Amino acid sequence: MRHSTSWPDRPPRHPGLKLCPVGPLLILGLFSSALLGSDGSLFTADMLGADPNRCGLFAECTSHDLEGNIWVGTEDDGIAIYHDATHAWSRVGELPDRSAYALAFDWQGRAWVGHRTRGVSVLVDATWVTYGSGSGPIGERVYDIEICPSDGEVWIATNYGISRYLPESDAWSYITKADGLPSN
Repeated sequence: MRHSTSWPDRPPRHPGLKLCPVGPLLILGLFSSALLGSDGSLFTADMLGADPNRCGLFAECTSHDLEGNIWVGTEDDGIAIYHDATHAWSRVGELPDRSAYALAFDWQGRAWVGHRTRGVSVLVDATWVTYGSGSGPIGERVYDIEICPSDGEVWIATNYGISRYLPESDAWSYITKADGLPSN
């Protein structure tokens, strides 16, 4: 089936639907260029500084910070934060890649954001530090980020394998196909 020429440069897709890990808030990435919380809160593309004439906001990942605020990573439109105390939305700026495909918070409360083409960005003392392949994770496309509950290590799934950040020694290690992964 072909789509009409009124569609943007990529075909439409189903909206992202994410159940957040805290509270009853359900985040929907709507075709109508908005994120909607199940509590009725609305965050529009205009609030993100996104082009409202594009295909829409697509929620790709969610996580919550130590204050209970819910972070929503979107495809091409950065990160929106739902503030639990005020029930209001805001936007995270200054990221090197406006696509956030993975989000996690480590034991120190730092936000880890996985990108489509720029590796991972970490919010350290109110400043974003970006680690690309060569200075951090083994690949530039991040699929998932998980924090180990027993030791606080950060595990990152990328297009070239798995990366592990060890916070105690500030060091990285890698597992790839050469180490036995079925694929990268």
